[in-house]
Amino acid sequence: GKIEELTYARSFGYSAAGQLLGHIVLGLRLLGAKFEKLPNFPPKLRMLVEHLIISHHGELEFGSPKTPEFAEAVLLHHLDNMDSKMETVRNALQRDKSVEGEFTGWIAPLERVLLKKDRFLRETPVPVPVAARAEVKPEAPKPEAVKPEIVKPEVKAEQTLLIKPEPKPEHAVPAMPEPAPPVKPEPKPPLVKPPARPVNNTLFGEKLQAVLQK
Repeated sequence: GKIEELTYARSFGYSAAGQLLGHIVLGLRLLGAKFEKLPNFPPKLRMLVEHLIISHHGELEFGSPKTPEFAEAVLLHHLDNMDSKMETVRNALQRDKSVEGEFTGWIAPLERVLLKKDRFLRETPVPVPVAARAEVKPEAPKPEAVKPEIVKPEVKAEQTLLIKPEPKPEHAVPAMPEPAPPVKPEPKPPLVKPPARPVNNTLFGEKLQAVLQK
């Protein structure tokens, strides 16, 4: 119904139907036209849907022909009312940005003033009185911490003799070993021919003896 109640040429305004009938009656007309296309729609369920439209303002003094009388109708009324109230709050804070202070002026639709939360939570420096500034003296520099001196115990001459480390022996270079004399090979004994065996004085022996003596 709101679509036919308002005009949108340059800014929001009311149409003739909106001024004479209002968006509740216009909404029932639109709903009836839709129901005509659904001949099998349950009649009782149609009555409940129509009740949602005519009771969503919640109170008779707010222009509602009937007050909400079942759960979904009560819920729809509060959702519509909450949306309207939040839009009023947003518009009031938007218009009141340039005004000084942490609160808006009196808002008639809400019957109250509103807190400018962002400005209220903004931290502001606390001014320090002039007298308090004069009394503040600069802190004296803290003395540097003195490091304790480490006193080494005196060592007597007798103790130094006792604890004097022994000199380390120098590393002697090992002498090179003398070369061994060459070993002469022992002379081999002369070859001695074995004595010729005696051969029997036969013809064969004589010839063999002659061959061996050559």
